[in-house]
Amino acid sequence: MSIKSEENLETAINLYGEVREILPKKSVDYARALMNEGTARSKLAEMSIESRVNLKIAVSLYGDSREIFPEKSTDYAGALMNEGNARSMLAEMGIDIRDNFERSKELYLQSISILEELGDGWTYSVALLGFNYLLKDNFYKTGEKKHLEEWERNLGDIEEKIKDRNIRYKKRVMASIHEIRASLFEFDGKQGISDASFEYYEAYKLSKEPYYKFMKEFCQARSGTISFCELVSNWKLEEKKSIFLDYYDYTVFECHLENALKSTINEEDELKLAVKKLTEIRDRTQIKIIKDRVSAYIHLLQALVDCFTEEAYTEAAKNVKEGCKIFREYGDKQGQQMCEIFHNAVVKKRDPDAWQEIIRNREFSSNFYNLLCQYSDRKRVDLEYYRFGQVHEIIGVVSKDVEQVKEISIRTENKIDEIQSQIHSGFTEIKSQIEDGFDGTAAELRQIKGKIDNIEQDFDNLVQISNEVGGKEGECIKEFASQMLELMKKGDSEALKRFSEKIIQNSSSITEIIEAAEIPEKEKAEAKSKLADLKKIPGILKEKAKSFSVDVTKDVIVSLTAEEIITLLTPVLSTAAFGVPIPSQIMTMLLAAIRNS
Repeated sequence: MSIKSEENLETAINLYGEVREILPKKSVDYARALMNEGTARSKLAEMSIESRVNLKIAVSLYGDSREIFPEKSTDYAGALMNEGNARSMLAEMGIDIRDNFERSKELYLQSISILEELGDGWTYSVALLGFNYLLKDNFYKTGEKKHLEEWERNLGDIEEKIKDRNIRYKKRVMASIHEIRASLFEFDGKQGISDASFEYYEAYKLSKEPYYKFMKEFCQARSGTISFCELVSNWKLEEKKSIFLDYYDYTVFECHLENALKSTINEEDELKLAVKKLTEIRDRTQIKIIKDRVSAYIHLLQALVDCFTEEAYTEAAKNVKEGCKIFREYGDKQGQQMCEIFHNAVVKKRDPDAWQEIIRNREFSSNFYNLLCQYSDRKRVDLEYYRFGQVHEIIGVVSKDVEQVKEISIRTENKIDEIQSQIHSGFTEIKSQIEDGFDGTAAELRQIKGKIDNIEQDFDNLVQISNEVGGKEGECIKEFASQMLELMKKGDSEALKRFSEKIIQNSSSITEIIEAAEIPEKEKAEAKSKLADLKKIPGILKEKAKSFSVDVTKDVIVSLTAEEIITLLTPVLSTAAFGVPIPSQIMTMLLAAIRNS
């Protein structure tokens, strides 16, 4: 969070040392304290604070923790991947590059193998992202595509192994696989970027995370289907943070370059705004190796701004020189090639129109985008490691109360797994019913099955919301999902119709409750808007049915009706997270509609 980072990390390291003086030396809690100190030291190393020393100590601490953790446990696998991460950072710094890279690869593969057997999907996805970063980073350094090909092979094997297995957080893992595959496709030119767009959308369908939907459209902008400025406009109001914010800001940067090339707009001002946006991206990161190289690109872009003033050519030359110096220090080959282009155009030829050619051929944007990808890969890994570490901080506290919390958490997760298993088997039954009575074309059947998959994801999303809400209202959301599933299986269109009518009849009172509640304005507006849209369901269904044959089955109509109801009610039910007791009222209406069947 960049709040006194160095001071807080140093304090954390001291505290982990002190707690080890108290804990039994062969206890799991002691091992977790070792691992947490290693993580804190790795963060200091990223900030270029005694990087070599801190990383070597971190490697040693992770090794010591593995001597204590039970083999084949999540903790043991976590220590393996943490050491893999630390060793990859040592290799990145040029310390025993080959040995650290190979050892890091071994550690990640060991970790992935253990987590695969445990069925721990969440930690598994963390390990996959870390391994992805390692191989991609080595590709950036060497230019050898064998590292990407190796990862593509591993990714295919992993997907094959888990697709039919019942593992926790399976959708999270599958979304990560699509995300990683998308990032690999981006290396394959225009067709690869198009394929990446599809993979990001698959990740979005599984996770419902807006970031993935944005990345789908971002790839379309990169391939020229839409402009970057259109993308900026489309996503301007969406809340963004972390990696999502970085990619959005990069899109704003590209929009300024687009505008700079339009003769009707002040080119110099647009380039200055582009420099400002790069500066914002740089200032958000504490990863020094990335921060410095972004600074180098800022120097080069500033040199183009200097080209607009005859007397500023001396300043332009200085900026090019400063940028080149940074790229040389980090052995950044792409950056050094950019320097050559800038030196020839700005310093040697002193061409006032040099900026147009450099921006138009997109080499500057392309190289900076590659750096942004490296940064986002590292940042994503760091965020996941941080969350992984948080879990171990919480679980690792020696307290009966915390052990009880852990047991409750496990029971809750098991209950969620049970409900999700019930949902999965229910939707398998629904698909079978639809297939048995379907007389349309094979293409229509595929289309309908795709819609059923989307509805299943909506049900899974409801279960996750119920867990976040908790308590009585959370249980009501689970019961709502369960009863809606039963209505779909029975094909009870009349009950669904009565239920939607009851919601519409009571929409004014529900709206009043939402309006009076202390809810963020964005969530409040969405809930009220969706509630108002319920009266449009008959018209929406009529339009959807037009895309199928005349003889579309009743099961399909029931499924489409349920989909619309759940899509519109999810934001309304979600207000329970802010203490609004709406799910219990919705459930009362649904049960009344069912009783009248």
